[in-house]
Amino acid sequence: DVSTTCGCTAATYDKRPAKPGETLRVGIKMTPKDTGFFDEVVTIKYNSLNNQHVKLKIKGNVR
Repeated sequence: DVSTTCGCTAATYDKRPAKPGETLRVGIKMTPKDTGFFDEVVTIKYNSLNNQHVKLKIKGNVR
């Protein structure tokens, strides 16, 4: 499962279950609503022994 911290960030991915050791691609698109600095997080949750997840921080400045 993939979640984002705002509606301006969207993730696309294949929703089928991945096999152990398989690589899957996650596309991330951000459409800023205004100019200025932004700091967003995309969280990727997956099944693992420790119930881990990955957080991707996206920071920038829209001019």
